[in-house]
Amino acid sequence: MITIERALVVEADESTVRQRLLAHMQKTGYRPGNEPDTFTRGSKFGSLFAWKPGDLYASIVAHVRRTPDWTTAVDLAYRVQTTGQLITPADRGYWNAEADALVAGLTGVEQAGADLTQVSAAIGKMSTTSALIVLVGMLLGLILGGALGQSISSGIAGLLIGGLLGGLLGQIYRRGQLKKPGAVHAMQTAVPQAPAAIEEVFKRDLRSWGLWLIVTGVISLATSGLLSGSWGVMLILLGAGSFVFRTPALYIVYGTTLLWAAVSNGLLSGDGMWGAFAVLQVFLAFRIFFQFRRFNRAYQAGANVALQRLDALSQPADRVSEVETLPPDRYASFFPWVSLALGVFGLFSLLASFVGQVIYMDSNLPILDTLYFIFDVAFNLCLMSFACGLGALLVRHRFKGASIAGMIFGGLGTLAVIVLLVLG
Repeated sequence: MITIERALVVEADESTVRQRLLAHMQKTGYRPGNEPDTFTRGSKFGSLFAWKPGDLYASIVAHVRRTPDWTTAVDLAYRVQTTGQLITPADRGYWNAEADALVAGLTGVEQAGADLTQVSAAIGKMSTTSALIVLVGMLLGLILGGALGQSISSGIAGLLIGGLLGGLLGQIYRRGQLKKPGAVHAMQTAVPQAPAAIEEVFKRDLRSWGLWLIVTGVISLATSGLLSGSWGVMLILLGAGSFVFRTPALYIVYGTTLLWAAVSNGLLSGDGMWGAFAVLQVFLAFRIFFQFRRFNRAYQAGANVALQRLDALSQPADRVSEVETLPPDRYASFFPWVSLALGVFGLFSLLASFVGQVIYMDSNLPILDTLYFIFDVAFNLCLMSFACGLGALLVRHRFKGASIAGMIFGGLGTLAVIVLLVLG
């Protein structure tokens, strides 16, 4: 959902402003809504498959009222449905430009700039081309991976590599199009967009991680014959945690998970395509750690601001207004205990499943497959416990002892499995 709000005072009477509003809405394709002072454009169902930002379902609430000094105050609220869409900064720029065009129309001022219909079409073309680049990269990766590795597993690795490289080329293409003279560039020149607040970027990034991890985890469970089902369990848990916690410590967990995946793919799989994918995973992991530095700096600054506001001798607010800040996570105190719980449960499950495997080693009972699965899940829980404890310490969450204990339990379990893998 894109939400845009504008407030203005017009030097005209209320009836004139309402006439301008209705004329602008009709000109831009809006129709009166079911509620007073509301206008809508597009359809909710069609918005799911829209390829241009102007085709998304949008509703506008316009509160028009007369002020005591005989001017007219107008409060505008845009609500743009983005379900099923991948929204880019260019899409947000289009809707901000449309809101500014409405403001100009209400004040009776002709706004110079690009034709928004052309802008919408140009953004749609740019987004569609970027998506096609990603799909072509995935298809070529799947074909080359399967041909070189002669296995389905290699094909999947090639698919992932092709998707990542396609995404990189798509970003390069988009940046080139944004700088190229045309409708989109004219819109950005006429309506410069302020950079998004770090809190908005942080929340959007966590939501993106949560969705990606849950989808990948479900795919891993559904294709457990090709991918690791136990790995899918961990990804789903981590994805769910991304919607609960708002702490930079999650980036330590993301990065640690990617690093271990790189080790597994590069050293343990013995497949050249998965080895190549491991290199990309290492690169992404270090990018995540750099993101952690930025978000953690803002998180610590936000915590300091919160303490200063409680202190009667604190500095004035303008002394810290230019510093990027993130609000404290209200569930942060639970994060160290999650680390400890995962570590205790993971370590004892690891030991129990290992003992069970030793007992039933010479039998061909189906319980062995279950024990192997539990062993893998327990190891992943230990890995998550270690990463969560480390993240909680670096972010300075409360209950430091629980974080350290979680790191110890998780680290012992992780180290034990690594030793078993090395010894064969």
